[in-house]
Amino acid sequence: MGVDLVGHGGASFNWSAWRSSLQVAEAFGWHAAGTIMPHNEIDRIWEGGYFSNDCQEVTDDDAHALGLAIHRAVTALMRWSRFLRQAVKVDLMTKRMIHHEDTQAVHG
Repeated sequence: MGVDLVGHGGASFNWSAWRSSLQVAEAFGWHAAGTIMPHNEIDRIWEGGYFSNDCQEVTDDDAHALGLAIHRAVTALMRWSRFLRQAVKVDLMTKRMIHHEDTQAVHG
């Protein structure tokens, strides 16, 4: 079982991935606006949840805000990844310099 996102294309996530995606979006500034009750559910109290298979919808604004938050998360991960790669390169350069200095000290 999963979540089907339908719009300009569409995608499928399992529940765990969907929940994680929303948690990441919240961590990067998304505020859930709640879902819109499906058209066939007129006699039901609707709580606006994101975790059911009721063909609920989200507003364009909510979807846009979610996308922006996920974009901020991806951008942050890319920057962090670049930082980690730089740190490794600096570390390797430092190791080479120390090795060179040690070699000079031993062999003159």
